[in-house]
Formats: sequence, C-alpha cells, structure tokens
Amino acid sequence: MTSDVRRWRYKVPDGRSEVMSNYEDVKDSIYSCECGWRGPIEDCPKELFWEYFVVFCPTCNAKLDTVLFPELDEMKRGFETYGER
Repeated sequence: MTSDVRRWRYKVPDGRSEVMSNYEDVKDSIYSCECGWRGPIEDCPKELFWEYFVVFCPTCNAKLDTVLFPELDEMKRGFETYGER
C-alpha cells in the first residue's frame, strides 16, 4: 500500500489493539502484495466487522490492511461531492 496513508491505533471488540487506516485515506489507493499483485481496494476480498473491515490480497489471500468504515460526516461529504458531478 502507499506510504502516504495515515494509520490509527484502534481497539477491536475482542480487546486487541490494531493499527488501521481510515477509509477516506485508502479509497483511491493502490494496494500491493508480496506475491506481486497490485490493484485498487475494490478488487480485494474483505472480511466485514461492525466498525471496520479487513482487506485481503485476491491472489494469495494475505492480509493487506484493516480499514475503519467512514464516519457520518465523511459519508455526507462523499454524497455532496457525488451530487456535484
């Protein structure tokens, strides 16, 4: 994944602390895997949880990232931007 993405430490429901990306920061990013695969987040399989999702490589199934779902204000900004197109 690109190195310019901000990362956050977040406590997941089972009590573990995990470093996560914010959706707004990764939605247009290109992911890359050690197996050689490269592509957008839309091409990746995901495991969904209540407040976040885990992104996996579509080729080798390696974990690439953990991403927080967008917050309400981020979704509103997205809808406003979409309406301007």
